[in-house]
Amino acid sequence: MPAPRVGDDGSSAGLALLSDCVDLGPLNVGLMLVGPNGGYPEHHHPPPEVYLILGGEAHWRYGGSTGFRLRTVGDVVHNHPNDLHEVRTSSLPTVAVWVLYDGA
Repeated sequence: MPAPRVGDDGSSAGLALLSDCVDLGPLNVGLMLVGPNGGYPEHHHPPPEVYLILGGEAHWRYGGSTGFRLRTVGDVVHNHPNDLHEVRTSSLPTVAVWVLYDGA
């Protein structure tokens, strides 16, 4: 599906919501694809979140940081509740799996 925060009908970023297909209880799980020279805009949410980068590379702002760090395949990115975070790709697209824990 098109990434709702990007607003371009999916031409530069998209999501696959895996937890819509399988009941994972308090876990909200999906795949994110951000195309070359694209991005996923700054946002935050109450549940903590973890990304595992499966393909490509991108500059990630995460974990409460105000700066961006290059992250590549196999890297893990963690956001505490309400951390502002954002992704910016270079010439390579990026694919990551994300997990939000929405349990009490």
